[in-house]
Amino acid sequence: MKIGFIGLGAMGGALCQNIVRKHDDHVYAYDIRPEALKDVCLTGATPCRSAAETAKKADLIFTMVQTSAQVLSIYEEMLPELDEEKICVDMSTIYPDRTREVFLMLKEKGTAFLDAPVVRSKGEAIMGTVGFYVGGDKDVYQKIRPILAYMGRSMIHMGDVGSGVIMNICHNVAVAQIQNAVNESLALAVSQGIDLDHFAAALSYGGGQNAYLDSRLTKLETQDFVPEYPVSQMAKAIRICQRFTDMKAMELPGMEAVRAVYEKAENAGLGGEDYAATVKVVCGMIGKDAAVPADKI
Repeated sequence: MKIGFIGLGAMGGALCQNIVRKHDDHVYAYDIRPEALKDVCLTGATPCRSAAETAKKADLIFTMVQTSAQVLSIYEEMLPELDEEKICVDMSTIYPDRTREVFLMLKEKGTAFLDAPVVRSKGEAIMGTVGFYVGGDKDVYQKIRPILAYMGRSMIHMGDVGSGVIMNICHNVAVAQIQNAVNESLALAVSQGIDLDHFAAALSYGGGQNAYLDSRLTKLETQDFVPEYPVSQMAKAIRICQRFTDMKAMELPGMEAVRAVYEKAENAGLGGEDYAATVKVVCGMIGKDAAVPADKI
C-alpha cells in the first residue's frame, strides 16, 4: 500500500517520519512549505508538488493541517484524483460539520473517508505514541489500523464520521478545565506559602492527581514554556467547542471559563508558548492579594 501524507507541521512531520521508518512501500509527502517537505524527505519520503499529485500516487492519504478551510481546499484539489480504490484519513482538529462536508464530497467519488484526530503532544508524535479517535466505517478503520499503529499506541473507533472530531473536542475541553483547576489551586497554594513541589506531591496523594500536572510539572518549575502543545492549538479547540455547543444550544460554564483564560493568553502574546503558560494568565486574574509572581511558581 502506497501512503501519502499532506501537512508536515510539528505533529504531521513527526507522524509522517514514523510511517517512513516503519512502512515497506512508498511514502509520498507534501506541504506548502519547502523546508517542512525537505525535512521529511531527508528521512526517506518521496516529495510531491501538490496535494493532487500526492492523491494520484497514493492508495491511502493522510491529511493534517491547521484549519477547516485548509482541509476543504485540500480535498477539493484532490477530488479529481480520488476513486473507490483510495482511502482518505483526516487527522486535523476542525469543525465537525466541515468533517461531514468532506465525507459527503468523497462519498460521491466512492472514496472511503475517516476522521482520526490526534491526542497528545509533539514529543509523543516523535516517539510514535499518540492516540487516535476514529470516526467512520469500522471495516475501513480495521483495514488501516496497522498503519495508524506506526504512529500511535492508542486508538479507539468512536462511531460514524465526525465522532472522532467530536471526541477530540470533548477531550481537549476536559484537559483545559483540569488545567485551569490546577492553575487556580496552585496559585492559591503558593500565595499561602506552599511551594510547587510540595503542592504537586500532596495533590498526588488524593483525588486531585492528574496527568496534566504530572506531564507539565517541570515546565511549571522552570518556567520554560517551549511548546509541545501550544496555547494557540488549545485555544482553537476551545473555539471549535464553542461553535459546536452554540449549534446545539448548550451552555458549558466551565468551557466558557477556560475560553476567557485562553483569550487573555492569546491577547497577551502567549499563543506560541506551551499551553502550560496559561498559569501566568490565571495568576494575574485571581486578584492582586492572591496573585503569584511568575518567579514564585
